[in-house]
Parts: sequence; structure tokens; C-alpha cells
Amino acid sequence: MSDDKAILEALEAIRKEMEANRRELAAIRAAQAPKATIEQASLLLNCSPSRVFELITERLLVRASGVGNKSMVTTESIQKLQREGLPQSPRKPPKRAPEPANEVTDDDLDALVAK
Repeated sequence: MSDDKAILEALEAIRKEMEANRRELAAIRAAQAPKATIEQASLLLNCSPSRVFELITERLLVRASGVGNKSMVTTESIQKLQREGLPQSPRKPPKRAPEPANEVTDDDLDALVAK
């Protein structure tokens, strides 16, 4: 029974080490990925810069480390969106139409004039 426990502990240690290696590899790949500015991404995707930020929020574009104060996205994520097609922008609810003003009738005017 103790052999089984030792094997399970060894497997768990290997699993944790592999997970750490996967995270490290993902970080290395992200650091090496070609990048594009928000403006470049908007031109490549034919959308507005604000839509690019929405796509980042929706996790359809991957943010890359920026240069200075410039936000960047990976070109790999841009290419993926170009292949799959850009989803429709979420529709904002229409602004509420103003309520029509109360119509003033002739009787109302007569009542006002009679005062």
C-alpha cells in the first residue's frame, strides 16, 4: 500500500512540474510573439480601435506586452480572427425615445386664457 502512495506522490510531483513548464513555455511564446499596436490591429481587422479593445475584453484578441504606453496584441490572434471572421459587435440597446409632449387642446388654452 505504501508503494502505491509513493507512486501517487511521485506522479503528483511530475504533474506539478509539467504544469509549471507549460506556464513557462506559454510565457516564453507570448514574449516572442510578433505584436501589433491597437491602431495596426484595427486596420488589419477593418474595425475601430475601440472595437479592438472590446475584442480583447471578449478574449478574442490576445494582449501582448506593450512598448512604452502603446497597447499591443499578438499578430497570431489577429490572424486567427481574420481566418474565423470578425464577430458582430454587440448591439447596444437603443436609446430610449423621448416621451411625446402632452398635446395642448383648445379647451386647455381657453381655460388658461379665462384665468
